[in-house]
Amino acid sequence: MSDNFWATQDAAIAMGHAGKAVGRRQGQEEGYQDGLADGFARGRKYGQDEGVAAMQAQLEALNQQRNALQELSNGLIMALGAAVDVLKGGSTDDKVRFAQSYINRVDQAIRKGQLRHAPHLDPNFAKPMALSAAFIHDALETTLRVHDNEIAP
Repeated sequence: MSDNFWATQDAAIAMGHAGKAVGRRQGQEEGYQDGLADGFARGRKYGQDEGVAAMQAQLEALNQQRNALQELSNGLIMALGAAVDVLKGGSTDDKVRFAQSYINRVDQAIRKGQLRHAPHLDPNFAKPMALSAAFIHDALETTLRVHDNEIAP
C-alpha cells in the first residue's frame, strides 16, 4: 500500500463527494439566480399586462362615452338643421325673434361657463354647420337692420 493518500481509492471517493458538494452549491446558486431573474421578468410582464388591460378597459369606457356624445351631437345637429330649414322661409319677425332668443341663450351660457363664445363664431361649429352658421349670421344682421330702422328718424 502506498503512503500517498491522494493515490488511494478513499481519496478518489472523498474528492468525488467534495466535487458533488461544490457542484450542488454551484447549481443551487445558478438555479437561484436564474429563477430570480426569471421570476422578476415574469413579474414585470404580469404587471405590464395588468396595466395594459386596465388601460384598455378605461379606453373602451371613454370610447363608449364619446360614441354616446357623438350620437347626441348628431341628433342636436339634425334638430337645429330642421329649425334652420323652417326659419329660412320665415318672416323678418321670426328671424328677429330667433336672433334675440339665440343672443339671450348664448349670453346666459357664457355667464354660466357652459360656452366660451358664441357657436356661430366658433370655427368648430361653423365648418360642419355652415348653413346654420350662415342663417344665424343672417338672423343677427336682420335684427340689427330692424333695430336700426326702428331707431332711425
